[in-house]
Amino acid sequence: MKEKNNNTGMNVSLKACCLAIIAAFFLSTAKAETFSFVGSHFPIISEETNQGELTGIGIDIARIIGEKLGHTIKIQLYPWRRAQFLVKTGRTDVLIAPFKNAERETWMDFSEAYFLADKSFLFVKPGRSIDWHGNLSSLKGLKICVVEGWSLGRGLDNAINSLSTERVASLDICFKMLLMDRVDVVTTQQRIAMSVFRRLGVGAEQTPVAVHPPLAVDYNYFGFTKKKDLSSFKKSFDREFKRLRESGAIARLLKEKYGLENSVH
Repeated sequence: MKEKNNNTGMNVSLKACCLAIIAAFFLSTAKAETFSFVGSHFPIISEETNQGELTGIGIDIARIIGEKLGHTIKIQLYPWRRAQFLVKTGRTDVLIAPFKNAERETWMDFSEAYFLADKSFLFVKPGRSIDWHGNLSSLKGLKICVVEGWSLGRGLDNAINSLSTERVASLDICFKMLLMDRVDVVTTQQRIAMSVFRRLGVGAEQTPVAVHPPLAVDYNYFGFTKKKDLSSFKKSFDREFKRLRESGAIARLLKEKYGLENSVH
């Protein structure tokens, strides 16, 4: 009788253990969620290969953190204005690579850290010179080509209303207009400009020239829509993001996979 009671006790303990494991399993899977990220076609940050695969440091980071947290991360690329609209209206969760400015902070919560430091330059046609020493007032009288919906860099966003601009749909159009003397200046990041020159097949003698000093140094973040309560996800995302930065993993990815150094700090 005593042995039977022991067996009964063991069976109860085994059942309790199994129930605890099952409960823990469902508890863990219940926390797993799907989050939608959107970006645009930015060299090194978020691109689509000829084979239809998404690549770029912003995409890499989102996927690494999503896997670490046990979440499913869905990523799609759109024209930049469309991508911003989707986040602003809450149709999607996170925007990849926005610069931080006051207007965007009204509808996005930015990640605590950035993942890429971007240097912006003024580009002019070869053989052309402009009087540029970092003073925005010296740009008055020049026609500046900008891509609709893009941030132009810290400082220039605030000054744009006092400058003459030509707003177009893409950077390719900007540089084509520059080479045809339809605008005087194009502003963008060096990494993006070099990609456009390769795509357009611009020869060495025709390649637009970056004017020094840099126009600005800006920083690429992740932006979380304020139309949804993403506070818990953002908190855990920021925690893992910080670990990636402090471990040097992001800097190594930029150097080894994308050929960029000193672009994080």
